[in-house]
Amino acid sequence: MSVSGLLNQTGTLYNRSTYGADGREAFGAGSTVRLRMQPKAKRLLMPDGSVYTIDAIAYIGPSVVLSTDDKLVYNNITYKILDIYLVPGRNGQTNHQELRLVKWL
Repeated sequence: MSVSGLLNQTGTLYNRSTYGADGREAFGAGSTVRLRMQPKAKRLLMPDGSVYTIDAIAYIGPSVVLSTDDKLVYNNITYKILDIYLVPGRNGQTNHQELRLVKWL
């Protein structure tokens, strides 16, 4: 079953292009993407023992090229992609991507 009908919201994705001399991310031009946003406060325990609190989960189509540390703007709120999970479909192909997001400070 395709999730494309459920991706009825839009946001702007800014792919991280590099890190500057000061160690901060530098981004390219933004592109509009179809997504489904779900605000959610959830704590995650990482393998290294650190704890993160995510602020939202976004669902996005399988063909969108993105990576961790990319920036996603939805409803005038800026998020950083912390984690990406490729959700498989029945045929083993990626059905959609699930993004765990933290608010960009």
